[in-house]
Amino acid sequence: MQLLKEEEEELVTRISRLLEMPRTTKSLYPDEVSLNDVQRLLASSTPDLAMLGLYVLSLLPDDLDLTILKENEASARNYARFLIAEKPVNLAWNIATDESVKHPSLLRNFEELSARLIQPAQKVMKAVQRQDMTIIIHGTWAATSTWWQRGGNFWNYVNGITGNVYGGKDSFSWSGANDHKERVKAASDLVAWVGSHPCTNLDIIAHSHGGNVGFLATRLGLKMRKLITLGTPVRLEYLPDLRNIGMFYNVFSTIDLVQTPAGTFPNRRGEGRTLSDGMTMINQIATDDGHGGRPGHSELHEPDTWKANYLEDLLK
Repeated sequence: MQLLKEEEEELVTRISRLLEMPRTTKSLYPDEVSLNDVQRLLASSTPDLAMLGLYVLSLLPDDLDLTILKENEASARNYARFLIAEKPVNLAWNIATDESVKHPSLLRNFEELSARLIQPAQKVMKAVQRQDMTIIIHGTWAATSTWWQRGGNFWNYVNGITGNVYGGKDSFSWSGANDHKERVKAASDLVAWVGSHPCTNLDIIAHSHGGNVGFLATRLGLKMRKLITLGTPVRLEYLPDLRNIGMFYNVFSTIDLVQTPAGTFPNRRGEGRTLSDGMTMINQIATDDGHGGRPGHSELHEPDTWKANYLEDLLK
């Protein structure tokens, strides 16, 4: 992850302290974090800062005037990602089109990103049994990202090693909303999806809260030969059933400010990054982003990070 500027460091430190404070509600308020701060984060060229801005936005009251987020191209794009994941379709469209003449960036990005969504099949046909299959599960606000989809850089990298990453038009996806109920629903949907795409050996690579979707799925009985989580926030309400996982690798970075405190708010377990090691559970620290720095949250699904930390060995 690129080095932060002094004012960025100060903002991150202030927000991190807020998220680590004991709270009676799961919300933040404008007198704690201003919309100017949110706009600065969403407009940042550093992916982890933009993600932190999305987390803060998801914790603010719904009745705020968010016009400021439409005024910058980068913040408008991230705001569009937020709307697609967090709001009902009609409401998200209404917000995106409101004042679109004055603020065209939001609508343009909303339409472009919406076109990337995986559309559920109208009729699910049970596929022929596969021997080995790997699926990649995205995290929060990443349903519109391309890295995990067929042809994306991470999909191509993993498939180049395993040769078995699922790449159909009905690939598994979930809303990516920062909401417990959405993760619970996603876990149930994942179990159903695997049921209609049967295989003998299922391997899952899951980024961020996608890992918690996988954890919840094991509680519903989903069996995996291998689970690799990347920067998954370790929280009290998301505990895997290790009896249903043949081998579990938990990859993390100590400078990942999205995994914790943002992603673990408000129910962090332990330090929020690791689980207890065992015969079938191994924590794997990533210390090199492949460019002379340490990896942040988004770099954990970058091929350069995987190569620099020999993570490809986990796939063999």
